[in-house]
Amino acid sequence: MEDILRNNFITRTFQSLSDLSRKITGENGLDETLRLCLAILTGPDGFDCGGIYLKGKSSLTWTLARQVGLTADVWRETAVSGLQYPWTGLSLGRGPLYLSREQIMAAIKPEYAGEGFQSLAAVPLLENGEIIGTLNLASRQMAGISSVAQTLIEHVAGCAAAALSYNRTSLALKAAEEHFKDFSELSADFAWCYRVRPDQTFAFEWEAGSIFRLTGYTVRELMREGGLIKIAHPESLPLFEERKKTVLAGNPHEGNFRFVTKDGKDLWVSLVSRAIRNDRGELDRVVTAGRDITENVKAAAEIKKVEDQLSQIQKMEAVGTLASGIAHEFNNTLQSISGYVHLLGNNADLPETDRDYLDGIGKNLTRASELVRSLMAMSRQAEAEFKPVNVNEMAIRAVNLLSRTIPRMINIDTELAEDLKVVQADQGQIEQVILNLGINAKESMPDGGKLIIETQNITVEADKTEDDSPIKPGEYVQITVADTGRGMDEETRKRSFEPFFTTKKLGEGSGLGLTLVYGIARNHGGFVTMSSVENIGTVASVYLPADQTQSQPAVTKPSAVPRGDAADQGIILLVDDEADILIIGQEILKQFGYSVLMAESGEKALEVYRVHDGGIDLVILDLGMPGMGGEKCLKELLKLNPEVKVIITSGYGASGRARSAIEGGAAAFLKKPYSVMEMLDTVRGVMAPTKN
Repeated sequence: MEDILRNNFITRTFQSLSDLSRKITGENGLDETLRLCLAILTGPDGFDCGGIYLKGKSSLTWTLARQVGLTADVWRETAVSGLQYPWTGLSLGRGPLYLSREQIMAAIKPEYAGEGFQSLAAVPLLENGEIIGTLNLASRQMAGISSVAQTLIEHVAGCAAAALSYNRTSLALKAAEEHFKDFSELSADFAWCYRVRPDQTFAFEWEAGSIFRLTGYTVRELMREGGLIKIAHPESLPLFEERKKTVLAGNPHEGNFRFVTKDGKDLWVSLVSRAIRNDRGELDRVVTAGRDITENVKAAAEIKKVEDQLSQIQKMEAVGTLASGIAHEFNNTLQSISGYVHLLGNNADLPETDRDYLDGIGKNLTRASELVRSLMAMSRQAEAEFKPVNVNEMAIRAVNLLSRTIPRMINIDTELAEDLKVVQADQGQIEQVILNLGINAKESMPDGGKLIIETQNITVEADKTEDDSPIKPGEYVQITVADTGRGMDEETRKRSFEPFFTTKKLGEGSGLGLTLVYGIARNHGGFVTMSSVENIGTVASVYLPADQTQSQPAVTKPSAVPRGDAADQGIILLVDDEADILIIGQEILKQFGYSVLMAESGEKALEVYRVHDGGIDLVILDLGMPGMGGEKCLKELLKLNPEVKVIITSGYGASGRARSAIEGGAAAFLKKPYSVMEMLDTVRGVMAPTKN
């Protein structure tokens, strides 16, 4: 009888298998397919009961998906823990398990012996070699399970596993489609789907789009090396770790990743990853979409570059605003000192030694005024006085000054080109550039070293410059200041021209020395480069456009100040809010035969002018005064007398308000601090038409 049952079971099962295989991917659904699997194997000529269990996150947790003929005590207990009943626990990792009556009695808990099972089968359901469930069968009639029957059972188990796998894949694809609704908005260039293994590693499943077009690598090449991380730039590796942790936690992740293509180019990709869970709420798959954003990143870098340049310009403007305010007051002070020096110098009884001291003061006054002019020209608050110059002359003067101020353990070497081309430049500003670079070099050599100042002609080729570079092709005169000092790291070098940036201790430096160099070079149409190696030294080079139309300028000697003339030269109204400038100006002008009236404000000047009713020949008027100021005073004077002759003075230079005043009717302009000779020449030039 048992043989008849066994043969009938084999025949019926074999006949049903082909129909079952067709239904796995049909429209019956997973539950119906699993029911068919159990129906094939159970019945009057088959097993009495059976169940299909799905493995949870751990090997101890199982869920009964479908059962036939199981008593509540049996399937409820096995659904809790596979170790409490052999149908699930004994099949894990051991392949199919077939037990006879004796083996069942040895393995089963005694309280279940009353079920009367004669044979038992436990076959694992596999997906890509991993256990996803188990098919369990028991019979009270068949004492043993033949090898043919075992083959058929395992085939049915394979169908059940395929149905489970197909269902999981269908759910993942459906979830992926939902996520791809989001990805479509990203205009993704490619998308990948990974299956999450139990050990939380990823198994590649499919690709949409083409990673090959972007990277030059095929999917197969990348998968052999662990995926996209194979071509990740080192700076993106931490982001990959963050992405993995985030998606394994079931959360979405977005980030911009830097890759290196097969031909060595930079590739930036925006990766958006979404975790997909199965019907049991377990992490099942990860779908990632990628979009090429390389051009966006390049554009952002360009914008950042422009923003940095704008920030630098704004800093320079801030420095210029500060410098111009200080410079105006400083120029007034210099004007007073210059006047006192002149008055002392006119003392015929002055000892020769004291006269030498006055000459020294005068030279330093000139340097101070040039420094102030450089600061103001850098901020475009004052115009530089451009003229054809030989840079070698400025280099020699700077070296002479440096040699008297830097420690003796620093040797100064010069290499000045004899055929150096002419440049259009402000002589004082270029000398200041060389001094600032030399002082900066001195600070980097506290233990001594070598300072090298070099000039040469240089040609910048068109193919050596970039479109947005401040370096333009052409002929230049190059001034190089090099040292053998401590050098700088790259971060310090990049910031070296920033206003107020300094590596010195508080109170030891303003951080404006190199900023001034940068500003002067740019205002001359040139540029500055700097290279440095720590513990080796620094090389700073200033490039000034060569003037091809000029020959070397002739050296001019300063003209002597003429002696005073006691004859009446005319009446001058001197207007300034600085008392020292009024007193000194009056003394000097008197020495040269002028009668001088004084006023400390614009309002007072108008009163004095009205009192003298046209008897004043010339007005010397400061623009930067409190109250109505010089500009408004000029307009009122012109209303009183359209023929009035006015020389305006200012510490700001011949631009802005000064230019407006000249255009509004002023006869001439004197920039503070001015010398006695400059003042007299200007006064005589304006008054000459009426003083023949």
